[in-house]
Amino acid sequence: MKNMIFPKKFLLTIFLLIIVSCSPSPEALATQTAGAWTPTPEPTKTSYPTATEEPEEMWIDYRISYQLDLKEFNGTAKVWIPLPSDWDTQKDIAILGYSPDSIEIHRDSEGNRIIYWSEHVKEEQLFSEEFEISILKKKWKIDQDLIEDYDPDDPNVINNLGEERNVIQTFHPEIVELSEKIIGNETNPYHKAELIYEYLIDFLETGGDSNDALSTLRERGGQCGGVAFLYVALARASGVPSRSVTGITNIREGKFNWQENNYGTHVWAEFYLSGFGWIPIDIAPALFSNKKMFAEYPGNYLIFSKGTNVDLEHGIPSVNWFHMPYLNGTQEEWSDIYLIVEKK
Repeated sequence: MKNMIFPKKFLLTIFLLIIVSCSPSPEALATQTAGAWTPTPEPTKTSYPTATEEPEEMWIDYRISYQLDLKEFNGTAKVWIPLPSDWDTQKDIAILGYSPDSIEIHRDSEGNRIIYWSEHVKEEQLFSEEFEISILKKKWKIDQDLIEDYDPDDPNVINNLGEERNVIQTFHPEIVELSEKIIGNETNPYHKAELIYEYLIDFLETGGDSNDALSTLRERGGQCGGVAFLYVALARASGVPSRSVTGITNIREGKFNWQENNYGTHVWAEFYLSGFGWIPIDIAPALFSNKKMFAEYPGNYLIFSKGTNVDLEHGIPSVNWFHMPYLNGTQEEWSDIYLIVEKK
């Protein structure tokens, strides 16, 4: 079959006919309402929305009520409840009220605040505090060139390099030996802190009952307090000031009851860098959910106390952490402990 060859004039005629057929007739244009027909605009480059990164630092505002509800109680109730303080990662604390209002408030040597009541109770009594607070969400970006040498006269250094009451055994030979093994020749305090963090993630197993550094090391596991204390002991043994932090994690809107195990009390840690301040870390998320939290703060950790010498006064010895109410000197006689959270 022969190839078909069309004359150029024929092709041009076909093209002109197509153009005419696709254009509105004069009659059609005359019947259009003014403004009802407009020519199709030239195509423009499609604009796609770009992902908006969260700011490196943001503050989240909460309104919180913390309550101890005594039921079927008769007698004198001596009650201690932690009251949050301003720290690097939480601020603008406004106290909205207490119940009952016959309170004593004191601040211990670590900077922790404690509310104390002594009330005669018949059958039922609610002890509560209500406050507003801003909590930091941040990922730290540490410029190594800006890390300063530790000032030996800095209280943050002086008070956070030693041992703590048989729970942080900084100078025990097993702690010192492991610290030296992890650190090697590293001299940068930030990298020391990071090396210890990464080592413990690989070394520790989930679970355990230990609540001090040495037992946690020997058993390769422990409760959150033991894990935090082990980190602090190893950091201090390497010359990096560190301390434990206690509070409530994953705070969110709603009403929760500790007896129903639907909100979490927790112990984590932080280390100190001159020129940057206190840097938070938490090993537990990496152990249980592969979520690392090193030099990062998620905006939903509420701090109630720092350090292992929280002084409740009124005849009670210092405690290793303070995030739950005490009733008559113990944490074993309460009824219901409510946490009520609202985002502002």
